[in-house]
Amino acid sequence: MMGHILWPDQYKLQHLVIDSCIYGEYLDILQKLPYLRTLVMRNCTIDDTHSTLLLLSKFKTPSSLISLTISDCSFSLKNLTLLLSPIPTLLHLKLISHRGILDSFFHGSRLEELIRAKAPTLVRFEFFLSYNYQENDRFINLESLMDPFRTPFWLNDKRWFVTCAYVPKGSTIWLHTTPIRDCGIERLVRCEVSWIDNQCRLTQRSIDEIIDNTDDVTLTTFGLYYNQIGDSGAQYLVDILQQNTTLSILNLKDNQIGHEGAKRLAEALRTNTTIKEIQLWNNAILSSILDQLKKLDSRLKF
Repeated sequence: MMGHILWPDQYKLQHLVIDSCIYGEYLDILQKLPYLRTLVMRNCTIDDTHSTLLLLSKFKTPSSLISLTISDCSFSLKNLTLLLSPIPTLLHLKLISHRGILDSFFHGSRLEELIRAKAPTLVRFEFFLSYNYQENDRFINLESLMDPFRTPFWLNDKRWFVTCAYVPKGSTIWLHTTPIRDCGIERLVRCEVSWIDNQCRLTQRSIDEIIDNTDDVTLTTFGLYYNQIGDSGAQYLVDILQQNTTLSILNLKDNQIGHEGAKRLAEALRTNTTIKEIQLWNNAILSSILDQLKKLDSRLKF
């Protein structure tokens, strides 16, 4: 990519869109395009080596870049620090990342610390992070992810509002600012917790819409079959059922839900009078305890 840029002819370039680059090329772009204001790229590869720090130490003139968008970033939060270091006047940052691990990108306090230190002038911060449940993962509590984003820094100082969700299709965790536009994310049904309160709601609202604190009234029947959500996924639905007043039929067949997950669903039905039926055919429930579960609530169908 860098070999095709004719620097003398593009010296006053203000907007640049590229695919990917390495960190040295990123610094070269900032150094040789002093009028650059907006940079959009898919990813930047950064090595955790002494040579990377040496490259940054040679960067003498801070860039005047005001907007940076990275549409498929795979680097660590530590490496984001390296990206932000040469652009102290940044006003807009947008990050989209599908993470392989539930790392420090998901920690609101770490993000807050980084922004205070490396992007103090930032006015607009948009991010969308996703993480797919792995086979041996423990239950990921949405509230624990949301709490650090309910501090005065996020809600009052910056007014950046964050939402966290469990998406049954694919057993995925989403964490993102809201609204967030142009990130190519499919409109999926999800169990969602926001900065507003600690209520878990079922919604299919597009993530580019402003959130409210109501259930999606259009969701009266939810078919969630063949998704292998297991007992962990069932727990998110338990949180939904304890307060949802719109859902009447929930189809959970073929989802590897065991007796613990089914028992929690039955317990949630004690306070839910709207649900007429939860379909649990072909799950991982032992036949020896089916009668016991049926006695807990007749709306459970096996």
